[in-house]
Amino acid sequence: RTMNSNVEHDDDDDDANTDFMSEAGSFREVDTLAPPPPPPQMGLRSRVLVPAALWPMCSCCERRGTGWEAIVLSLSARRAKVRFLFARDRDGNPFADATVPRSILTVL
Repeated sequence: RTMNSNVEHDDDDDDANTDFMSEAGSFREVDTLAPPPPPPQMGLRSRVLVPAALWPMCSCCERRGTGWEAIVLSLSARRAKVRFLFARDRDGNPFADATVPRSILTVL
């Protein structure tokens, strides 16, 4: 132990600081890694999330209320026809297939 400018100082702290610096340096190396791959592209039979906001009057119990899971039946540049996988109406019937804006869908 040494005293410097009225502050107690452990000589061993220098080693700890060096270790911390080398660890901090390794964190900087993580920043140089390649970015994550882009999300999968949408295609026929892709599983997608149809956001619940599209039909705010319908209650959504899937995916914590964020939207319904569906598969893509057909695609155009702007629209997608989807079939809901789990959504049912009050009588237990599957939701009807729907054509929705492609841009609102999230590939799962």
